[in-house]
Amino acid sequence: MLPTLETPRLRLRQVTAADFKGIQQFATDDDVTTFLVWDTHQSLNETEAFLNELLKKYEHGSLIWGIMVKENDRLVGIIEFSEYRRDEKIAEMSCVIAKSYWKNDYASEATQALIRYGFSELKLERIQASYFSENISSERVLQKAGLFYEGTQRRGKFVKGRYHDVKLYAILRSDLGY
Repeated sequence: MLPTLETPRLRLRQVTAADFKGIQQFATDDDVTTFLVWDTHQSLNETEAFLNELLKKYEHGSLIWGIMVKENDRLVGIIEFSEYRRDEKIAEMSCVIAKSYWKNDYASEATQALIRYGFSELKLERIQASYFSENISSERVLQKAGLFYEGTQRRGKFVKGRYHDVKLYAILRSDLGY
């Protein structure tokens, strides 16, 4: 069971089957999935399969949190250490937020909470995040959270029928004095 992480406005907690509607809100929105590696869900069955896959990942120790707004107790997104190399003490994080909750700094707040957890509890040495270079919003989120730009992989990923340049940001344990 994952620990619940708290911020002033958010509660990050393990995803449950009851989160279907919240996941459906962002997973069926083309604007949200434009810069994701997975396609927009076209049916309830796709969202159900996606949710079931998330829940199965917990059996293998996955680090995936639902992002809940405390004010209304709604799931507005997901944040995770999508790649966690325990032996190397390195993790890559990713985040998705429903469009109706964009421009509230929820992604930055959740990212900062995950960074604190990664360095203080998991004793990570490095936390990184990558995104398609066209996704300016992700760049702002990572900068606000204190990550540093490390470079761009030109045509680094082939997703949805085309190549994308991929930017990499990271933060080290020593950057925050841990």
